[in-house]
Amino acid sequence: MVGPLTSLLTEFNREVHIAVAAYDPAAVEREKGILGVVRVVLSPDKPEGEFAIMVRSDQAGLGLGHRLMEEMLGWARERGLTQVRAEIMMENKRMLRLARAFGGVVQPQSQDFRTVQVAINLNP
Repeated sequence: MVGPLTSLLTEFNREVHIAVAAYDPAAVEREKGILGVVRVVLSPDKPEGEFAIMVRSDQAGLGLGHRLMEEMLGWARERGLTQVRAEIMMENKRMLRLARAFGGVVQPQSQDFRTVQVAINLNP
């Protein structure tokens, strides 16, 4: 049986999901050449989305996360979204800095003290 989280990770619906992977074109096996991924899941009832970015550990600090964030925010604006948000682990200082660099506002989560909610407003 496929649960909600499993289906979110394995089933891609182009109407509500936007994703791209950065990969090393010299990699023999494309899956092993993935350097990073960004994804947005669109809200069904608001012009908003939830995003996630993953950068392979050996690529951290090289600007790939910044580029993926730029790409994702471009899609979000093209789709008419007014806000994107993410839940970020408090110890993920790089991701928190990245979100803040793009105007992200950090708010503590009420139930889980290990994560914070970050919202980036996209209004011009």
